[in-house]
Amino acid sequence: MTNKFLVIIPARKNSRRLISKNSKILCGKPLISYTIEYAIKNFHLDDIWVNTDDNKIISIAKKYGIRTYLRKSELATSTTLISDTIYDQCKFFEKKKLSYQDIILLQPTNPFRENFNINEVIKIYLSKKIKSLMTVSRIYKKLGKISNNKFLPFNYKFEQRSQKIESLYFENGALYIFNKDLVLNHKKLISDQVYPFITSGVESEIDIDYEEDFKAAELYIKTNLI
Repeated sequence: MTNKFLVIIPARKNSRRLISKNSKILCGKPLISYTIEYAIKNFHLDDIWVNTDDNKIISIAKKYGIRTYLRKSELATSTTLISDTIYDQCKFFEKKKLSYQDIILLQPTNPFRENFNINEVIKIYLSKKIKSLMTVSRIYKKLGKISNNKFLPFNYKFEQRSQKIESLYFENGALYIFNKDLVLNHKKLISDQVYPFITSGVESEIDIDYEEDFKAAELYIKTNLI
């Protein structure tokens, strides 16, 4: 593997929907620990960074020997774009003259990633010579929208069998890979031709934003579904 990857785990302190979710204890350890441990398992320790404005998160990262980047306060609001946060850190990397070509983004709100092989994903990314890749999952639902108090089917027709519905996918947030030039030159993490790596299983459905998501993650762990 000739490309040099740096791993960023973004973990903002404040969360309106679930307070302090990144450091919230999930079955005995902070939520972010699951993602940190995954990163350590698959990447060199010196290539992993936690981006945060939270002193508690910094303390957790230091216990693992992980490098931290202190996020600026103006980049730690509920309206801050993640692309602006990563752009700021990439500018720091450039200033420090760190050697890297690509970034791997691991969100702490997606604690389980054992349902895909990260090395295989990286091989696809490199072999296709693409600018960005993200994990997606198929959604097995009859979807539609409501307009003028009427439900309008989107990916099926009324009374159509579920097996025949059009395949749709959602961005599950488990993994992103993107070239540093995409960030530095365009302030984007996802290119217009982003490659969709399809993942499946309950792990792909867990993205913790609300209390019910957190409880679902606890249930999955306690019942050994993951």
